[in-house]
Amino acid sequence: MKPAPFAFRFATALTGLACDGGSVTEAEGLPPCEPVWRIEALDIWGRTLSGVSASSETGPSTLVAPLSARLDAQDYISSDVTVTRSGASISVSTTGGAVWAEASAPEDACERVVFVGLDHVVYASGAPAPKAGNDIALLMDGESYWQRVYDDLVLRPTERVHQTTWWWQSDFELIRPASHVTDGPEIRRARTMIELLGGRDVVRVLVARFAAGRIGGLAYMNTDSELRAHGQDPNDDFEVMSQENPTLAPLEGIYVPEPIVIDFAARMAANGSWAGWRFAQDSRKTGALEAIEAASYHQKGLVIGDSVAYVSGMNVKSTDWDTSDHHVFDARRMIFTSTAEERQAVADRKALPDRGPRKDYGFRIEGPLARDVDFVLKRRWDLGLRTGALFPGDHSPYELLAPGPEAGTVTGQVVATLPSPIAERAIFETQAKAVSRARNFIYIEDQYFRAPMLDEIILRRMVETPALHLVVVTKPVSAADGGKKWTWLSDQAYRTRFPNRYLLLQLKSFDIEAGVPYFLPIDTHSKITIVDDDYVTAGSSNKNNRGYLYEGELNAAVWDVDFGREARTRVLGNLVGERQAEITPEADGAALYALLKAISEENNAAEAALLEDADAAARPVGFVYPLEITADYAVDVGPDVF
Repeated sequence: MKPAPFAFRFATALTGLACDGGSVTEAEGLPPCEPVWRIEALDIWGRTLSGVSASSETGPSTLVAPLSARLDAQDYISSDVTVTRSGASISVSTTGGAVWAEASAPEDACERVVFVGLDHVVYASGAPAPKAGNDIALLMDGESYWQRVYDDLVLRPTERVHQTTWWWQSDFELIRPASHVTDGPEIRRARTMIELLGGRDVVRVLVARFAAGRIGGLAYMNTDSELRAHGQDPNDDFEVMSQENPTLAPLEGIYVPEPIVIDFAARMAANGSWAGWRFAQDSRKTGALEAIEAASYHQKGLVIGDSVAYVSGMNVKSTDWDTSDHHVFDARRMIFTSTAEERQAVADRKALPDRGPRKDYGFRIEGPLARDVDFVLKRRWDLGLRTGALFPGDHSPYELLAPGPEAGTVTGQVVATLPSPIAERAIFETQAKAVSRARNFIYIEDQYFRAPMLDEIILRRMVETPALHLVVVTKPVSAADGGKKWTWLSDQAYRTRFPNRYLLLQLKSFDIEAGVPYFLPIDTHSKITIVDDDYVTAGSSNKNNRGYLYEGELNAAVWDVDFGREARTRVLGNLVGERQAEITPEADGAALYALLKAISEENNAAEAALLEDADAAARPVGFVYPLEITADYAVDVGPDVF
């Protein structure tokens, strides 16, 4: 095999070598020879890299002195690779998060290669490789998200569906047209998730289960009788699994996760490019990273056929539908069992709807990346079959389909947090990488803001980068919230150190009817992070340590300037209502920070004026208002529980 231009060759005086535990030792079945070694760079998923540059400083061919090489490739973290001889063994060390594996060539057992897998600057090494050729849409609210799901389910009436949710309500209505106010139950029933899943080749639904084995009454808390009936029927093609996350979260101290191992040799062996190579050692990369039964599977994902997937923070639940207008009076936010008269009263602005305004996001993914969403669900399903999850009796084998065809031009990655024994912490890995290289703007919109793991990295980056601004949108936290201490500490860490570069906001909907002003808090259920104008991640993972360490979570991440710039413009533009034209794609972090701060303060003043006098001329713009976290909290626990 002809070595690549950047590969470095050397011969040793040793014979019959293979690698064991990071060193080279005698191997069975290999002919005596004088091996010729070289170093070759791949990516951390075992794929060939183009445009690799390298420099080296080598010792004699007998390796009395180290052989060293610095490997560089665009969008990857550089690595210094050192190969040393100690007695009758050779050891390899790498920097920059790189991993390595040793192999001998299929046509020449005496040709030995140290393959070095370079880590990506943004995408997570602990998840499947990012994939190109996708059509990825960021959906801004429940209305647009569930409309796309509905359209895909109707368009593909027989294709298999795999779904995971934290909470399930069978009568959840995906679409709610203008006629929703007067439509009868039969018409509305046809728009529910349970009806749209019927008649397919196979349906598999994964639902979280809350400590049901030890706490009575929780086994069926987040399902209903219709779904459970499918789970208990061995003769239908609608399979259900209620799965418990067995992780015990520490009430005090910190949660210490098991190391995550990357089997680099196995990744390469799965790549047809290296067929026939004999791998002697897999490189192992370890993640840097009294109890309560508080963990769950919080993931929300959907896969239709082989090429369409959805990732979001939205459950199949009555609360999880709203428009981007977040109207105070919206009859479509009434529950399924509401009467036409009750819905009409809301439409006539005489009553508030059953459910308040809600903010959330999701991705629709079409293309090869959809299979990686299915892979997360398959790993959980297979685990449930092995460990006896609820309703496992009628389950058919879960086969991954071949990746769907390319459907667009966007590259992205599906990342998860998964508990042992299928451990993954890729959501934190990619977010940590993205914020550690932020240049001017980090935007976090999340149900929670209490992730000391992430705070440590953002705080360091804000010290390093004086131009960097941080805007956080979350919701008020009551003293009874178990994790309030950590929200308060997070807020204080930024507020005291960066008072002119950190902004904490909340969202409210405004309306006025019959002389009564309404300022309703928007339930910010979002889990979105935008860094500068090129990185976007969203899904189910909250900004708390548990979501990064052991809670079952599912996100997608996109590192793409065009995609990121459009997403940032749309997301921030929605927050400022009629002033959205001021959120330009070219605006830098300082300008965006200043605009959001000014509008929030103006809205705060308008709220005070209207509550004092409903006839005041002031009117708020958009949804943003200042938020302060007070120091009072009722529960003092460790950082990883809530």
